Amino acid sequence: MIRLLVCLCGFVGALCTLSMANAPATLERFVPLVLESKQSKADATHNAKPQATLPPLSKTPQVRLWDLSAQYVEQFSPAIAHLRSLATTQEQKDFIKAYEVFLRVALLRFATEYVRDNGGLAAFLDTDSIAESKVVKPKEEHARKKIELAWESFLAEQNAFILSFGGEFFHFVSGYKPTKVCVSGGCGHETELFNLVNAFRSLQSKDLQLQEVLRYGTQGFALFALVASIQDSGELFKDLGFDSLRAYPSKELKPLIKELQGFEDNAWLGAFVGYFAHEYLSRLYRAKYLLRIYTQKSKTKQILESMAQDGLAPCLDSTILPKQAQKLCEQSAHIAQSDLPDMVMGNRVFFLQDRQNCLELYYEQDKAHLRLIPSPTSTSAICQTLQKSAQKLVQESLQDSVPPAPTPIDSALSPKQQAILERIQSPSFALDLQDFSKLSNEKISELCKKGSIKACQITATRTKDLDLLLANCKAGAGESCAMFSELVLSGQSVSKDKDTSKGKANGSKVGIAKVLEASKRGCELGDNSSCAMLGELLALKQEQIKHFANRGIDTSSITRDLAGSLPLLQKSCARGEKLGCLGLIARAKEYEAAKLTSSAKELIASACAPLEYLLDGCDETRANEILEVQKTFMLKVIYKDSKLTKADLAQFEKVCKDGSNLACRTLMRSYDKVYDSPKQYRDSLRAVAKLACARDDSESCAVLAGLESTKSKGSVEQAQLYKKACDLLEIERADYMDRLRLNSYASCSKAGDAFWLGKGAGKDRQKAQIYYYQACENGEDGACDKLRSTLAK
Repeated sequence: MIRLLVCLCGFVGALCTLSMANAPATLERFVPLVLESKQSKADATHNAKPQATLPPLSKTPQVRLWDLSAQYVEQFSPAIAHLRSLATTQEQKDFIKAYEVFLRVALLRFATEYVRDNGGLAAFLDTDSIAESKVVKPKEEHARKKIELAWESFLAEQNAFILSFGGEFFHFVSGYKPTKVCVSGGCGHETELFNLVNAFRSLQSKDLQLQEVLRYGTQGFALFALVASIQDSGELFKDLGFDSLRAYPSKELKPLIKELQGFEDNAWLGAFVGYFAHEYLSRLYRAKYLLRIYTQKSKTKQILESMAQDGLAPCLDSTILPKQAQKLCEQSAHIAQSDLPDMVMGNRVFFLQDRQNCLELYYEQDKAHLRLIPSPTSTSAICQTLQKSAQKLVQESLQDSVPPAPTPIDSALSPKQQAILERIQSPSFALDLQDFSKLSNEKISELCKKGSIKACQITATRTKDLDLLLANCKAGAGESCAMFSELVLSGQSVSKDKDTSKGKANGSKVGIAKVLEASKRGCELGDNSSCAMLGELLALKQEQIKHFANRGIDTSSITRDLAGSLPLLQKSCARGEKLGCLGLIARAKEYEAAKLTSSAKELIASACAPLEYLLDGCDETRANEILEVQKTFMLKVIYKDSKLTKADLAQFEKVCKDGSNLACRTLMRSYDKVYDSPKQYRDSLRAVAKLACARDDSESCAVLAGLESTKSKGSVEQAQLYKKACDLLEIERADYMDRLRLNSYASCSKAGDAFWLGKGAGKDRQKAQIYYYQACENGEDGACDKLRSTLAK
């Protein structure tokens, strides 16, 4: 899995204005055929011709236009020739074909916009056409010039970007996962465009640098609009009259249709296009900060830090920055040691800088150390600084390349951890480390038969097969234990045998004894819902047991054990399981009467706390305070009804200090919306994270660990914080009414790094594998690759 690492992480890039050695021919060359295609569309609408009188398909203006686009791209895209020289697999060759079609469609879009007389794309490229909050028709001579320049820049950037990877481009595109961006009309991007142009006008400046910044943002938006919809080319071909070709025999049209649709389902191209959609849109949002940098030079450092906090990677495109900002970026250009494990564990990591690839780092398994591959074309000052920093990491990896030694499973580990290691060490575990989202049900079922527990779990979830769920449960999948119990008790599913003589499934023969067995096993494996289920079953009264018996479930093996139910419900509730907390609240007085707890009131309070008092039976005043914090944040930050104020922060801080970790988490997301000073922001963030982490909030511990990395990378304290964050996260799978909760398993992955590399913790293969497994199971990018690499050593 490839991850993009950038200075002061965030959005990427800027518009490439590199000139090619041989400047492309102008779009004017396409005008006659575009106009002829449009005219033929109109003619076809009014004068349908019989097939016998049609000209040869190859002579139609549409096919001639399509062929001309192929010639143009072949002549002016050295990147395609370069990719052809690299391609060895069918997947790579398919990408090249799809990419050629992508460029040809993009060219026709530009050519069509070039002849438009009603604004279109040119209106967003000509800032004189953007007035207040609307777009007006630009002057034709301005429009064509802007479209021409935009096309040349677009093509030049495509070539420069691909060539900057040298022989590594296919490694990049095959693993890159683009950040999703909003593309609908209600996303607010046009509003941002109007705000940018109006901000520029308010400056009343003719400064060429400011004009370049404005062009940078507006052209970024225009290209985003074009690229984001490039794979939906139906309207373009319709506009050019391709629909009129339906009059030709389908046998003749089939090759052309196949070619026109040649890029719609290519996953690699989808990722590539997603990268540039994200890239272009970022320019619009970065431009407003750039205007401030050029007009408030004394605040350059603060503005750069504000950009970083907003995820806009201020140093990623230094070519658009003034010299003072460029120097600051060069001084801060480094690769943090905290990022090293992500490279060491098998990832190919590409560093993008100044519109191109700068370098690649990856771990050579056979030599057990990092390898650095610099870009063959990128020569910017910041890129050179990055390459020097990366080279130091390579030297460090040579000194510390011995992995932890394998050892027998440590009996001191918890039952859950032992079960994880048994699963990892099983011969079939490698089958689980696949991307099941890309596999068919048939393929997943086949992998289940070969021993993949994950495949069996997916199959069992789909088919509700009790036998498969129970086998999975015994093999160490806690979620399967919980699902088995739930399905048996609800009567939704049964074992494979059917009792057709009584007209119903043989679910009753499973019996509650199996449910107790499965729930106990799931609880041992750390599945919170299984603990709660077991506690609930042991607390059932006689009339409740009869309820299940009346539904055909054998309940002969269950007797009430109120004393045994209490610790199970407490354990699951403390881990945020709603069912366990509700069980404690409902039976608090009964537990008090049985002298199993000294105070029903204290027991209810303890049950309310993990779920932030948001349960029936809890303190309503307390719950309302917490909900008010969430409501304020949602309205002012998410929906942007108004600005967050220092008074709001004071309200959040009070509820946070009173014991609400939810309020603390909300507060941590709020400081950067109010404080301009980076120091004030970091100090406030650290204080709140420390407070909530001490109260066992995983997200706060992870934030604190991240702040710790700015002081001493790989420290014992940082490693312990990541470990604590992961351990807490494993018990925080509750259905909190906190829609903003960040259940990121990055902490587990970083805890695994600490144990694997011995950075802040002693080298320990088993613990590294346990933490990598937890991160991998919960979708953390790169964690499965790390886990896989530990198996190979």
